[in-house]
Parts: sequence; C-alpha cells; structure tokens
Amino acid sequence: MPGSEPMVVGAFTRLRMAVAVAHSVPGLSLEVRFGDGTGIRAGAHGGTATELGICELRGMILAGHCPPWPVLAERVTALRLDGPGVVDHGGGLYGRAVPGRPGGRECWFATVLAPATVRDLLAGCPVADAEHVDANLRVDGGLGVVTVVCRAGPDLGAGRLLETARWASAACYTRELLYAAAHHPVD
Repeated sequence: MPGSEPMVVGAFTRLRMAVAVAHSVPGLSLEVRFGDGTGIRAGAHGGTATELGICELRGMILAGHCPPWPVLAERVTALRLDGPGVVDHGGGLYGRAVPGRPGGRECWFATVLAPATVRDLLAGCPVADAEHVDANLRVDGGLGVVTVVCRAGPDLGAGRLLETARWASAACYTRELLYAAAHHPVD
C-alpha cells in the first residue's frame, strides 16, 4: 500500500514513480537511460516503438528480476515519460489534452504518500476554481505509488488546471520532504 511511511525519494523510488505513472495513464511510454549510454523504452503494448510493455517492466520490478532493480536504478541517468501531446511541466508534473474529450486537459504526477493523505491535501487546495478540477487517485499498491490525475473541461482553461496541479504536486512533495526530515534526520 502506498506510503504510510514515505521513503526519501532515491533512484529506485523515482523509477517506481515513473513506472506507476506510465502504467496508469493510457498511451504513455517510459524511456529509461543508463550511465553507459544504453536504455530501454517501455510502452502500452511493447511492439516496434518500444522494447517491452509497461506492464512487463512493472512486473519485472515487482518480481525483482536480475539485475536487482534497486541496484540498477542507481545507474539510471534519465527517466522520460512520452506520448501523444505530452508536455513536461517540470518537477514531475506532466500534462496533455484528454484523448477523445474536445477541449479537455489533464495533468498528472506521482507520490509515495498514502491515498488518504493525498485526499486531505487536495481538499485544502486554495487555487480559485479548483473545485472544477476532477482529481483521480490511481493507487498502485505493488509499487507503493499513487498517481494523481487532475482533469478539467474546456470551461476551466489550461492555465487554471496547471496552477491547481502544480499546487497539488508541490503540497504532496512538501509533505514527503517533511516526513523524510522528521523520520530520517541528517546529522
């Protein structure tokens, strides 16, 4: 179950978070680059554009296939989520037009906080018109990650959606840091 006790976000956690987002948001692919210049690309169905399916990559991480993922994750130099119309807004926040919904937009990010904590944080959003944003939590208990998908229709506007999603991701990341500082003090 995602994070009653979030970890300090290290390389393996970043990998788990990226895989969870790619697995829970339709149409995304994930490129994992390593320090030696090699890499893998995982997508919705594997095939010609990707080396393997995102479900396969997720399964390999859960099964702990060799080489051990926590060790391999330390060699990751870049993680890149991609798909039709995907925009990297920075700080782990991505967005795009909602497929099949004219004028609809969505943004998403991942957190290792417990779903109840995420819901509590989202309920306190001070951004004007935030009540017009639908926030959906996609819990991946195996990876210990919650993907937060924020959606809005054309009446809200992409700028307001992005402002709300930025506030939500910052609130989650701040809570993760506060927890880490309280439970893993640095001398």
